[in-house]
Amino acid sequence: MKYYMHIDGQQLGPFEENDLLSHGLQRSTLVWCKTMSNWAPAYRVPALMQLLYPPVQKRAAGAQPVAAHAAPRPQQAPRAKRPAQQPKVMTAPRPKRRAPRPAAVWHRPATDTSLTYKQALTSALRHYFDFKGRARRSEYWKFLLIVLLANLVTAIIDWNLGLTFKHHGITGSIVSLLLLVPMVSSGVRRLHDMGQSGLKLLWVLLPVVGWVMVLNWHCQDSLKEKNRWGKSPKY
Repeated sequence: MKYYMHIDGQQLGPFEENDLLSHGLQRSTLVWCKTMSNWAPAYRVPALMQLLYPPVQKRAAGAQPVAAHAAPRPQQAPRAKRPAQQPKVMTAPRPKRRAPRPAAVWHRPATDTSLTYKQALTSALRHYFDFKGRARRSEYWKFLLIVLLANLVTAIIDWNLGLTFKHHGITGSIVSLLLLVPMVSSGVRRLHDMGQSGLKLLWVLLPVVGWVMVLNWHCQDSLKEKNRWGKSPKY
């Protein structure tokens, strides 16, 4: 298992368990791995207890201490007796102070590789006529949002400038036709990313039931393993 560490405001890693001590791991160091929901101090992680508190090696039965075979020490002169000390006054022990709680880390782990809106738009336009590859979930939904915003903006422009033909905006129709092909190709590649056939996109022609089925497929996460349409673009 590989761990990330948060030391002096910097995120380090990933490191193997045996390499954590050599990179400055301490009891209060914040650590994180894929099986953990959030960052936590090292002394609260059960898998790191053996690194922080190594077991004491027991001496084998019948073994003699080294001092038993060593040469006898020379006799020393008797020490002078110390003056009798006054008995100590017993006082109640002070309560132990708890270790300061480490500050919470609010940034996402380095393993999050979600596409930005610019990357999603660039990827969709670069694969304009690509109906054979795979598209991850963030690419499809962010490109869909960009298409909806583009249609809304062009509709407002056509309404204010009077650019309409038979109740249809001229600018909006042109933009919709230009974005229709990459929208369909990204939907097909989104189905490929989950191991589904791209022909299942035709279910959108069936009202309500088909819409729900296609929406459910497009909301699922990518498959980690490789399929006949290529490797996973996410994992």
